[in-house]
This record gives sequence, structure tokens and C-alpha cells, in this order.
Amino acid sequence: RILKYLMDDSERFHPHWNSKNKSGENRSSHHIDDRFPNSSLIKSNGEPFPLDLRNNLIPGDGKIFLTAEYDMLEFRLLAHFSQEESLKNILNEHQIDPRRKAASEWLEKPVEEVTNDDIRDLLGAMRGNGDPNHLASFLSQHPKFREFREEVIKDVKENGFLTLLDSRRRSVTGIHSEDPPTQTKAENDAMSRMIWGVISDIMRTIVVNIFIALQRNRCNGCNIVLLMGRKIVLEVATGEFLRVPEIVRGCMEKVMETSVPLLVSMEYGESLGSLNPLH
Repeated sequence: RILKYLMDDSERFHPHWNSKNKSGENRSSHHIDDRFPNSSLIKSNGEPFPLDLRNNLIPGDGKIFLTAEYDMLEFRLLAHFSQEESLKNILNEHQIDPRRKAASEWLEKPVEEVTNDDIRDLLGAMRGNGDPNHLASFLSQHPKFREFREEVIKDVKENGFLTLLDSRRRSVTGIHSEDPPTQTKAENDAMSRMIWGVISDIMRTIVVNIFIALQRNRCNGCNIVLLMGRKIVLEVATGEFLRVPEIVRGCMEKVMETSVPLLVSMEYGESLGSLNPLH
């Protein structure tokens, strides 16, 4: 199955582009994303043998991998779209872990006592697919966010679909159902589909913007090779490495005007399995 990605006689792997999957997420290759295991069993002549896939994905000669990933993009976008002051303040104060701070304020517990489960509950309430009690509690403490959620649901009910950043439309099944549980699920789906759809639009936009910026700045030997969820992977010629990261960062952090910063984390390395933070 892996061999089908080999192109001609290049002896290099090339991912197949797929603009979106069923959930609206971007994917640039089959299963080569953050959920792809570092080691997997591949069969050869009927016998399994271990293959360290990430360490065997390497750039071309004279090049290095550069990865760029949005930091808490979903949380930042929901704070921006809702204009909830408490969430915006946390993000604009550049807290080390904004989601942990937000969960601390919501649950009224010290930051150091906030667990990863608490953060998951926070995000579930924000995107609308978490526990109903958590949702009710979160909305009662965040009135601007409640208004934003109600506006999204109202628009879907009036139009029959969501309208995303690039005017794409996404239907929401059951939004007009007379069955209360079905309609409640549809209302929650509207929120999660909205945010994932916006993220999908953003990732498609930055791919185009980065490609254009690299061409405009004559960054020879620099190519986009993978899009993995909210992470983009580039091959960068070593001679261009000093200037490419800032070009990429600028395209990503300025992809749209927001009331909170969109931050990007970067890594580099000689394989996808041995990446180092780029500060």
C-alpha cells in the first residue's frame, strides 16, 4: 500500500492530497498525521517487521524539515468569535497555559489543581459536544459566548446550513427536528461543525499563502510536503533556513484579523521522528 505513493523513479514518497475528510478536517495524505504511530508493523513477504515510519520520513538532499503548528487554534478562534472578555483577557495576557487558566476560572479551583480532564470538559462545553451539565454551567458564566452560540444556531435554523469563511456551506442534519434530543444534538453539532469548518478554511488558506510567499521571496528549494491537521510540514533548503521560518510564521499568524493572537509553534529536524523546537 505504501508503494503506491512512489512517483515514477524518484524513490521518494509523495502524499496524495485530499482537501477534506468527512468531518471537514484537512488531510494531505492517508493516515500520515498526528495519530500515525511512531512504529507500526508492516508485512514483508507475509512476515511482520517493525518500521519506524517517522524516522524514515526524511527530506531531500540538502534540505531540512520545518514544521509549523497553530497553538490552541480552536480555543483562540472561539474566544475571538464569541468576544467573551474573560477568555480574550486570558489569551491577551499570554498565560503559559490559557486553557488551564480558563478552566480554573470556570470551575473555581486553583490553576495547579486543574486536570487534563477539566480542560477536555472546557473544550467540550465550548464546542458543544460535551456533557450537558458542563455546557449549561459554562454558558451561565460566559454570557457573550452564550449569545454567540445562540446566533450560530439561529442562522442555521433560518438558512438550513452553516456559512464558513470562504462561503462554503455545511448542512446540519436534524436542526428542524421536532424530536427534542435530535434537535439538541443538531444544535451542538452546529457549533462543532462551525469551528472545524473555519479551521479547515484557515488551513487551506495558509497553504496557498505560504506557497505564494515562498515564490515571491524566491525561496528556492522550499516546498510544502504535508498538511497534518493543524500542522504544516515543509522541506527547506539549508541555505534558506534562516529566513523561511519567519515567512511561514507571518503567513499563519496574520491569516485573518483576530482580537486575540494566533500563535504558531515551530520545529525542525532531519526526519519527522527527530524534530527540535525552533525558538
